Amino acid sequence: MNNLPFKSGGGSRRDPSWTSYLSGGLIPSIITAVLALILVVTYAFGHPFGFGARPAATATPILTAASPTSAAVALANTPTAGAPTAEPSPLVTTAAAPTQIPTATSTMVAAAASATVAPSSPAATSAAACEVQPVRGFGLLYTTVPQVATNLGCAAGPEAGISLSVQAYANGRTIVAPDQKVTYVLQSNGTWTKQTGSPALSSAAAAALGAPAGSVQNVGGAVENFQHGLLLWTPDRVIYALFADGTWSQHDDTFVDATATPAPASPTAQVATAATAASASATPLPSGPTPAPSPASVVASCPVQPVRGFALIYTNQTGVATRLGCASGHEIGFSAPLQTFERGLMVERLDTRQIFVIQSNGSWSIYGDSYSNGQVLSAVGTPPANLSAPTGGFGLVWRQQSGVRQNLGWATGPVQNLSGAWQGFAGGQMLWTSEKKIYVLYADKTGANYPDQFVDPSSG
Repeated sequence: MNNLPFKSGGGSRRDPSWTSYLSGGLIPSIITAVLALILVVTYAFGHPFGFGARPAATATPILTAASPTSAAVALANTPTAGAPTAEPSPLVTTAAAPTQIPTATSTMVAAAASATVAPSSPAATSAAACEVQPVRGFGLLYTTVPQVATNLGCAAGPEAGISLSVQAYANGRTIVAPDQKVTYVLQSNGTWTKQTGSPALSSAAAAALGAPAGSVQNVGGAVENFQHGLLLWTPDRVIYALFADGTWSQHDDTFVDATATPAPASPTAQVATAATAASASATPLPSGPTPAPSPASVVASCPVQPVRGFALIYTNQTGVATRLGCASGHEIGFSAPLQTFERGLMVERLDTRQIFVIQSNGSWSIYGDSYSNGQVLSAVGTPPANLSAPTGGFGLVWRQQSGVRQNLGWATGPVQNLSGAWQGFAGGQMLWTSEKKIYVLYADKTGANYPDQFVDPSSG
């Protein structure tokens, strides 16, 4: 206590030596300590208010109007009191450039960009989305004429072979599907209607079509139904597109069966002259194996399978299954009068009164039998020895249909009353007669015949 600047006895009056003590030792010490503390704080926290502050260039991030995140970057790099900042924030070095941090906006833009890749056409979208795809001539038309695909929509099922009767009129035509008891009335003004039941035309349809412009043609055709209409094919290689809005259009069938010309067995065989290409169908098949779709694979994909003799030809003869496609239904039996000629034959399906004219070169056509019992046929002159002029329905077609007489020549024998069978396919027909022959008739009007080698195991 003797060192205190007060007198002993504890008086209230200050000793003059107290002031001297403050000015001489304590105050300078306090000032020195405060200044030292300021220096330490400034150095440790970089506070920019005195000596020792960090250079402004590294303490202040670069802000640009072009960067939407500049304010956030500035806030992120402003030192917080009491927090160590020994190293600059990484955001400072990239503040001048656009931020690379994904945002909700950039994510949505990226997603939108990936979702806005549009197909080349509405038809492509429709075709790709359909479970059943048209094939052959129907498929080619459907994919190359967008309006057809757009108007028809998706196919309701695969195409099917069908018997048709076609009649031309002054102002249009009719296409009758007798098995379905449906008549399609197509007017030249581009409209169509459908009649069911009797093939006889209604008075309104008859008045609109006008007078007949030719005879009825009974042919084998094909049909495919769609959501909003249907496609009809006739052997004259015409496709009719019938739309649900009551309009129709006609198109040429430009489909070419790729299997009609054998594929080369090796790359060196691909070199061919124009003459070779033009006569490809007449060129013998190479001795080596010809690449082609397996008949077994074609058969396996079809819901209806040919049987008996038709099955043997369909599965064992190269190219037959591929060209015919799938069967449109099971085979049908009937009575089949047949007569041979110098260059072919005629055979009739009595159940439908369709006469098949099959030439020796494989060409074929179908005509309706409009002969009436007792009908008088025109004279044709005297036939050569051992030959004759046909009579009845065969004789009427032979006389009236252009080219039939010239192509077939004279009859070489009488009419044979045989049994027959017929089966329709997507790309043609198969016809069997009890003389044990099978005729394969393709949709392109070519054909071939084969011996029926089927042996019924139950016959022994």
